[in-house]
Amino acid sequence: HVAVYVGDGMFVGAQNPSTGVAEKPLSYDPPTGAVRVL
Repeated sequence: HVAVYVGDGMFVGAQNPSTGVAEKPLSYDPPTGAVRVL
């Protein structure tokens, strides 16, 4: 699963094919790792 932090404690990610892309708070699914891509 890949998510993108969009600021203000929120991220967007594709949870599964039925729900599609959704914006959710970081508290919904805390990250286990992160990388920075420039």
